[in-house]
Amino acid sequence: MGKTPQSYLDEALERQGLDSTPNRLKAKWSDGEYKYEVRLHEGESQYTDANRIYRVQRQSVPNPDPKIQGTGKEYMDINGKWHHESELTEVFRNGNKNPKFNFEAARDTHIPLDPSN
Repeated sequence: MGKTPQSYLDEALERQGLDSTPNRLKAKWSDGEYKYEVRLHEGESQYTDANRIYRVQRQSVPNPDPKIQGTGKEYMDINGKWHHESELTEVFRNGNKNPKFNFEAARDTHIPLDPSN
């Protein structure tokens, strides 16, 4: 079975040398084929009622061949499923709505820090 969101948060805390969860956190590391980032911050009301959430992100390590494009970022949801950023953006920078936007995935990738929230 794959890793859980909590296991990534635990790894981020361990890499920062923390025994408890701070109010804010940003931890980055590489492991195998991916770069990972875990961020902990206030919940965004359009996605959650939780006061604090965390997000788990991964991105393929760039290929040394400049002709090969990267795959973009992916975010893990509360169930351990990865979602590409292309389905998590509601509106493009130019103001157009994203037809691939998946509200449920966007909500589920904003993981409540306190499961009771």
